[in-house]
Amino acid sequence: AGDNARQLANVFDRKIETAWTSAALQKDGVGFTIDFGQSVTIHRLIVDPGEGKNLFHIPRSLRCALGEAPDALRTFHEADYSISPLKVLNLRFNGVKGRYLRMEIGKEGAGFPWSIAEMKIYGFTGAENLSAKDAVILPEKMTAGGTYNVPGDLGARDLSYYLGEITGRPV
Repeated sequence: AGDNARQLANVFDRKIETAWTSAALQKDGVGFTIDFGQSVTIHRLIVDPGEGKNLFHIPRSLRCALGEAPDALRTFHEADYSISPLKVLNLRFNGVKGRYLRMEIGKEGAGFPWSIAEMKIYGFTGAENLSAKDAVILPEKMTAGGTYNVPGDLGARDLSYYLGEITGRPV
């Protein structure tokens, strides 16, 4: 349910050339709600705007909330991407549990609609999987350009993901 709801099926059709696009320009609250039909535990969201929409149709800020009822959602992610917009949002977080997922533009909007060509939602089963029990840790070391060691960070993220898949709980 939500903004331009009839296009939401395009987000999960596994076709990068089709997309959901908000009917309104990005502003606080524009978004949608997904009903999973039962309570689930999620720990990762990948949101891809699709080809040709990378810089303009990515959210400038994003708020994600989850809960057992659409009117009782708890925010678990809120971030501002206006300084350095990302082409694909890859959100990782400790597991959160609920039936309804709300994704919406946060405080920072843009003069463009919001588009999602594909979205992947990752989760774990079992109530004991709500928090990471192990960690993959990298030293905090900035490179000469002022960024973190990106290949090492990506390797740690991949290792974290695959260890989670093998063990059945977040790492």
